[in-house]
Amino acid sequence: MPTAPTARRLTRATLAALAVLAFAACSDSTGVSDRVPDATMSEDAAYMIASEIVTSLGSLDPDMAMSTPTMTLLVDRTARVRDPRAIAARLAVSPEACGTVTPAIPVDGDGDGIPDELTVTYTLPECHSEDEFGSMDLTGSIRLEDSTPAVAGMSFALAMNAIKVAMDDVEFGTITVTRDGDGSVDHTPAQLSQVHDFSTLVQAEGVSARFATEWDLDFDAASGTSIVAGEPLPDGTYTPSGTTVIEQAGARYTFTVSAPTPLSYSAACAADPLTYDNPFSAGVLFVEAAGTDGAGWVEVVFGECMEPTVTYYGTNAN
Repeated sequence: MPTAPTARRLTRATLAALAVLAFAACSDSTGVSDRVPDATMSEDAAYMIASEIVTSLGSLDPDMAMSTPTMTLLVDRTARVRDPRAIAARLAVSPEACGTVTPAIPVDGDGDGIPDELTVTYTLPECHSEDEFGSMDLTGSIRLEDSTPAVAGMSFALAMNAIKVAMDDVEFGTITVTRDGDGSVDHTPAQLSQVHDFSTLVQAEGVSARFATEWDLDFDAASGTSIVAGEPLPDGTYTPSGTTVIEQAGARYTFTVSAPTPLSYSAACAADPLTYDNPFSAGVLFVEAAGTDGAGWVEVVFGECMEPTVTYYGTNAN
């Protein structure tokens, strides 16, 4: 029989659950083997995937896609900092200020706010900061390109090359979050077609965990509305599909992600500070895993821009 539904708060800090896996691992290993996850692992994976979907939705906007303060927030929540002042102190730092922009004066030939090409590189010691709670380093580079430099719109390509936030916390030691990968968005007035292929590594307390996505996602504007560059997204549906791989403690878990009922995006919920972390008013997400020793799937049900319910179904579930 399926387990009882459970719920947690989704946030843009998509790595919180991944960090739990890393902290909980007894040892790290260079080799990995394919495993079938149990109910707890499956539910944790479903929460991570649901949170990453919210993040990928934000990444439809190029400014959000390049936001390194988001990475700062990820590390703060990964660290499980006990004093809320530490979070405030870290977020007061503006990592963008330390980055080197190439070219120094980006060209935007079609005037749509997306540069024809732009690379921001973060290096030390320029991107090192300290406060009473410890220190933070930011390294790596982000490249953004306008996919249609002669036609105004929202189409772009993004590449992250070893974007790494390392925080030295007075209690937990060094915690690092590193992200690599590529993404893109193709824009028409009725749809945004997105590719979201990223790998994120969390390292803390001598162990590590990796979360990798290979997704295609479509945002379709509601009938009678249009997607306009520079304006908030209208109501619509968001449909993810693809695979997610999680590696930790020498095990590899592969999940298939689909949305048999597309996720209904509410512009009003996205604009409300109380519900922007979960702007879906309806929809169903399936997270499935299978292997030689069994199978299982998790159903994530969204409703009224509230916390989703998550239910695990094992091989023999009815």
